[in-house]
Amino acid sequence: MLQRPQFTDQEAIQIAQDVFGIEGRVKSLPSERDQNYRLITRHTAANGRSYVLKISGQTETHDVLDYQNQALSHLRQQPDLAAHIPRVILSKMGEAITAVSHPSGDTFDVRLLTYLPGIPLALVNPHSPDLLYDFGHFLGRTTVAFADFSHPAMHRRLHWDMAHTSGTIRAHIGHIQEPEKRALVENVLTHFENEVVPRLPDLRRSVIHSDANDYNVLVTAERTQPRCIAGLIDFGDMVYSATIFELAIAAAYAMLDKPDPLAAAAQMVAGYHAALPLTDLELDLLYTLISARLATSVTLSTYQQTLHPDDPYLVISQRPAWALLRKLAGIPSGLARAIFRHACGLEPVVGATAVSRYLLSHQPTFSPILGSDWHNLNPCVFDTSVGSLELGSSAPSTVPITATRPRSSTSAAINMTAPAAKVLHPTSTKHSCQTHIAASTKDMTPVPSMPSMSRKLLMNCTAKNTESAEKNLRIQKGC
Repeated sequence: MLQRPQFTDQEAIQIAQDVFGIEGRVKSLPSERDQNYRLITRHTAANGRSYVLKISGQTETHDVLDYQNQALSHLRQQPDLAAHIPRVILSKMGEAITAVSHPSGDTFDVRLLTYLPGIPLALVNPHSPDLLYDFGHFLGRTTVAFADFSHPAMHRRLHWDMAHTSGTIRAHIGHIQEPEKRALVENVLTHFENEVVPRLPDLRRSVIHSDANDYNVLVTAERTQPRCIAGLIDFGDMVYSATIFELAIAAAYAMLDKPDPLAAAAQMVAGYHAALPLTDLELDLLYTLISARLATSVTLSTYQQTLHPDDPYLVISQRPAWALLRKLAGIPSGLARAIFRHACGLEPVVGATAVSRYLLSHQPTFSPILGSDWHNLNPCVFDTSVGSLELGSSAPSTVPITATRPRSSTSAAINMTAPAAKVLHPTSTKHSCQTHIAASTKDMTPVPSMPSMSRKLLMNCTAKNTESAEKNLRIQKGC
């Protein structure tokens, strides 16, 4: 028995003609479980008629295929989504699903959908901040549209459903032979089981597409206009599950090959949140969920490679997925969480605003840490933050941004209210600036050229201390 259809191109052409009454040529399309063809009619160039002939594998039941068809029809009822979702084409007999026989004697279900114009997101470069924002916003609108959709087959069990991440990875992780790769996946799995699994019952649920990867998301082809999302295809993994999984899955693929993956994800988070506000719990778990999706993808791809070693579709994104997993392993989850919250216009750290207000309101009652009130001592401030001009940065130490798009870099994703600085306390003595400058810089590497540093430091010193500071800085330079 054939589990996966194996029709020839000529047999596919004949099916299109016999079942749907459409003549044309076919072009094979990649698929994991099915056999898909683009059906190009003789008049495609003139009127844009092009279709997707989908021959489903025998693992797909009639109910599941009807589930997919009903979902497509439901989304197309939304005015802002209709043009971005394939339309189901009925057969000559008025059927949405038709059974056809293979020469081997096996029977397969066949459907015909309209072909959406556009370019897969994976083949578009660059992924601008606006495009990623639009991607997230499109997914958010799709999720909202699914809120009132229901079908008996939506509760099926699917190993790609992220609710079953633990079982799926544990069942196949043995096929990962390289210790370093296996350790990456095991680390993600530990975080998923400790952080996500206990909170799964608390997450809101809905029908989700569940596979908005960069080959299933289409982008407008026009180069002269800012590109935007043109369509969403392949609803084969659609399932009823935690709503936040939709964004986590899409973000995982959108982050591939990005020099700043968190910045890319933040754009999507901002767009999604604008269409469907995220909860605090969803934002807390999102980073771990992104990593979990990547871990599931590489684990199943490794396993399926052993079954189909010559199928390029199974490893189409495996290499960049491993690279991204390594990069994410070195990023603190708290930082990612703060970036995602800030992208939504929320305070990066929950409660930070309340704490700041408390400290400011009670400041007069605090005992001085340094023995004196530095506000009255004409302090000399030396900035030691990452973007410090004193340490040779070519950019300002803080980059203010708004809560709306675009956000093009992680460094701009969180705007701290003040740079991390050491406060120096010049006194009326001869060694006012020199003592503190030397203490603050002696262990720092690399140190910028002293003339550059001296100009910046002297600008922050009071006139009373300028002469002493200049003298001592010249001594440090060896003048």
